[in-house]
Amino acid sequence: MITQHDMTLRFIASNGFDVTSDTDLYKALEWVKNSSGDNLVWGEPTGDPFDIALGELRRPMLIDALNTELQKLNN
Repeated sequence: MITQHDMTLRFIASNGFDVTSDTDLYKALEWVKNSSGDNLVWGEPTGDPFDIALGELRRPMLIDALNTELQKLNN
């Protein structure tokens, strides 16, 4: 069964980050924290206000998933 966490990691990986590397996880974390919400949804950024708002809602979930993976790698 694929979990939301798995799908979140797939999204991060689809944006060019290696989710098994602590270095890339830190890079992904910075990207998520500083990127436009438009970049935090599946597909190409369009500038659509709905996509931007949805991306902003996803930001905390993405950050939590990345922090969880970093904790797994560093324990």
